[in-house]
Amino acid sequence: MSGAGNSLIVREASFLSRKGDGAFEHVTQEEVRRLVAAAPTEKTRLLIKTLWATGARISEVLELTAKDLDANHFTLNIHRKKRREEFLQDLPIPSDLAGELRLFIRTARRRGRIFVGDRTSCFRTIQRLGRKVLNRDISPHYFRHGKAYALVKKGVHPLIVSRALGHANLSSALAYYHPTQADLRRAMEETI
Repeated sequence: MSGAGNSLIVREASFLSRKGDGAFEHVTQEEVRRLVAAAPTEKTRLLIKTLWATGARISEVLELTAKDLDANHFTLNIHRKKRREEFLQDLPIPSDLAGELRLFIRTARRRGRIFVGDRTSCFRTIQRLGRKVLNRDISPHYFRHGKAYALVKKGVHPLIVSRALGHANLSSALAYYHPTQADLRRAMEETI
């Protein structure tokens, strides 16, 4: 979505924390790098990388099984739920993550779920790590919001953001777009 006529893209829009501006609390890509580097275990490191790479909900990541990974095509089969109906979404992931997950599955001899644990224990692990590394409380959902903002900042079309995150409707993805006055000015000037 780059190029002339696409200046309403929010590459340079400000993304403020949720303190009256309507933006969601989230982690940035740089914060994710720091969290990955400080992760106490391989499982936590891969959990963080998977949450960030997919933008999936923690419940969706915890449902992943070894069969959901296609390391040859670099995809994860995410089990999504929309309006009480479950569907599968093949989501592209970075090739290095696919390789790391494949190795983790083999090494840990995972036959069922890739990430053994429940939502509460994962939440606490990420919260503790956030306090230690970022000096603030974070939750697994911050990775989902962060991924959405990262896609928006790169100029990804709202329909693609919506589909990547498995939103039921486009309005959910539009909540991540916060164009500034400068964005509006640039769009108006480019259409003259």
